[in-house]
Amino acid sequence: MKIIAVDNLNREYIADKHILGGIPNASEHQAKAQEFCDWANSFGCSDFYGMFYRVVENDYRLSRGMEDLI
Repeated sequence: MKIIAVDNLNREYIADKHILGGIPNASEHQAKAQEFCDWANSFGCSDFYGMFYRVVENDYRLSRGMEDLI
């Protein structure tokens, strides 16, 4: 599992950000990762304006923003 930040407005030209990887695939670790995402999303704690934190599988392909469009 990993935590990523995606654009809040789902704009195709904004790249996803990898925040934290290597989260074990156990329910207690997933719950803590989701708790962090919920906390960060509720307070707007983001270095990246307009980003939404979420937990995804390790094989999730991050959007590269404009690189994917060109």
